[in-house]
Amino acid sequence: MKFSKYNHLFELNDTAYIYNILTTSIAQLDRQTEKAIRENNLSVLSADTTNGLTSEGFIVPNDLNEALEYQYFCNTIKYGISARTLSVTLLPTYNCNLACPYCIQGSVKKIKKMSSNEVDACVKFIKNKIEEGKATIPIQRLSIFLFGGEPTLCKKELSHFCEECDRIAKEENIEIGFDMTTNMTLLDQGLLDMIKKYQIAFQVSIDGTKEQHDKRRIRKDGSGTYDLIIKNLQRLVDYGLKHLITIRINIDNENLKDAEEILKNVKDYSNDIYFGFLTSLNGVNDNYMDKCVNSDCFSDVISTKLNNITEKYGFVVPQSFGKKGPCSIACQNKFFIDCNLDVFKCEMLLNRTDSKIGSIDYDGIFTPSNGFYKLMSFSPFNFKECVECKYLPVCGGGCPAQVYANSGKHDGDISEKNCCFNEALLNDYLKEYVGRLLK
Repeated sequence: MKFSKYNHLFELNDTAYIYNILTTSIAQLDRQTEKAIRENNLSVLSADTTNGLTSEGFIVPNDLNEALEYQYFCNTIKYGISARTLSVTLLPTYNCNLACPYCIQGSVKKIKKMSSNEVDACVKFIKNKIEEGKATIPIQRLSIFLFGGEPTLCKKELSHFCEECDRIAKEENIEIGFDMTTNMTLLDQGLLDMIKKYQIAFQVSIDGTKEQHDKRRIRKDGSGTYDLIIKNLQRLVDYGLKHLITIRINIDNENLKDAEEILKNVKDYSNDIYFGFLTSLNGVNDNYMDKCVNSDCFSDVISTKLNNITEKYGFVVPQSFGKKGPCSIACQNKFFIDCNLDVFKCEMLLNRTDSKIGSIDYDGIFTPSNGFYKLMSFSPFNFKECVECKYLPVCGGGCPAQVYANSGKHDGDISEKNCCFNEALLNDYLKEYVGRLLK
């Protein structure tokens, strides 16, 4: 027997703890056991202590290759669990009625929107994928996401798409769920009824206090949208749809200090509110880079400020670490289909012709490009440094889309890793997590 390579020791309030990055087990240690682990000396442990540490994966067989164990875990999700869900994100248009300066799709918007024939092609694509799955891994759930641009610019097309997807799910006897990302400025009775009929869960972004928001989330004439969004959120709550609302509070360097005030202003409109950091992509919204919160202080910001605020007002604190499964970019049944019937694998790569993985025709037949196979083959196990790294299960090789977008590569070429965890960062997350448990 041996100590796991993924054991991670840390201290909080003069108490020693051990966390296993692979199993995600965590335990408090006495000083004698901590000393034995640090000195890699199994022989001094009692039988009870050895058995307890073994049961949680802190002690493993001598011949166990733990990196392979993590690879197996990833593969069971990639080729098994995730394959049972067909996830399709529809972008009926890249156009938007707003002109937010940090938009990850750039400042110039294409005005084209899907025709009814193109919507039907997407429906046929879904039907085809469900049929294909019957010969391999049957689809058990259909997850439909409505995205853009601003998807509610295409209400008629959305209604038709949702109706057809709901019909297919009933015919095939599979579960279905609907989600939408919207700026919530175009709410009318028809959209209200559609949200209620299909129980469409949706995310709305708030960019700060009213004064801050109205400088960021703006119309094309420069006017603000805060009052309108709040009015529409109240309308949704009055319509009995509060349980479907998620509010993302966008945080950057300019509004971080006001995070609590921002949350207080919107806390009554949703049961699910969280903080998200604005990011920049090379060649897309570079001009916003200097306003983004530096990644080096993410953990400090989260642990000392944002998580405490989230918890203070009764909202669930998102878990910021833990064993990662494979990136959805390499999972076979996740697709983004845009208004040109081009297909992508990640929302960060949309509207970039060099990153599309293929297209569908009007019969819903998907024709993959070479980039599809490259993206589907992405794995942190392609990199020796990742395989040997202690932090692999909590990092997963980093975000491949971020690498792809910022490296200037194309045709699905993700030949670089993107380290996103180190000892200091993990310590910060673990101490904050344990601290909340002990409150």
